[in-house]
Amino acid sequence: MVETITTGIIRGSINYVLAGAHLSQDAEMAQFLELIRSTPALSEYAHRMWMRHESALTQAIAEASGAPQGNPTCRALAHFALETTALARASDDPRTAVESAFELLEHGWNTTRPNV
Repeated sequence: MVETITTGIIRGSINYVLAGAHLSQDAEMAQFLELIRSTPALSEYAHRMWMRHESALTQAIAEASGAPQGNPTCRALAHFALETTALARASDDPRTAVESAFELLEHGWNTTRPNV
């Protein structure tokens, strides 16, 4: 049962990150994202706006896993999950970059998740 919950958390997080990473193949979106990437102030702002979801994701992970609110392991998973967008944006294969990072997070998560 715990493994099913963990798999659901990881799969949901991957989907959330991939959706938020704006990995669109649309030409206009690609130009917009290049403008953000090439402008330090915009890039920094975009990162701050993305990372503001950390608390909500932490809470969702804690609820799904039965961990107490504020659990540092849940917060770490949320933080690193959201940071995988940086890997995606810097990669020639963003989906593989995100999925590889989550594979690492999942295996680490399975050995360090809160004992609830």
